[in-house]
Amino acid sequence: MIELIAATVALVGSLFLLLAAVALFRMPDSYGRLSATGKAVTLGAAVVLAATAIATRQDGMAARAAAGIAFFLLTAPISGYVLGRAAWRSGTPPVVTVMEEFPGEPDEPVSEGPEDGTPRY
Repeated sequence: MIELIAATVALVGSLFLLLAAVALFRMPDSYGRLSATGKAVTLGAAVVLAATAIATRQDGMAARAAAGIAFFLLTAPISGYVLGRAAWRSGTPPVVTVMEEFPGEPDEPVSEGPEDGTPRY
């Protein structure tokens, strides 16, 4: 039963790591890549380390896994910040993607609000 729990937890962690790999290719610039992968890799690695601690059922391994998780949680945000700041200071421009909410011309004009002049939300 413990092996099934450990395998399920490891699978969840692996899915987060896969999500980080997909985000690495899908994000348009370095800032988005840092944001998406930093969070997913931190969570994925922490969950995989937790699965390792569950699977081995040894106190020493659980302590090492807890130390690794603490290390990831402390260093990943700092490294993401430092890399993002280095990209900014080197002049790497962020990619701004704007999607039109309503492409083309509207069929009917949109009214400004009720007759009393209050804005419509």
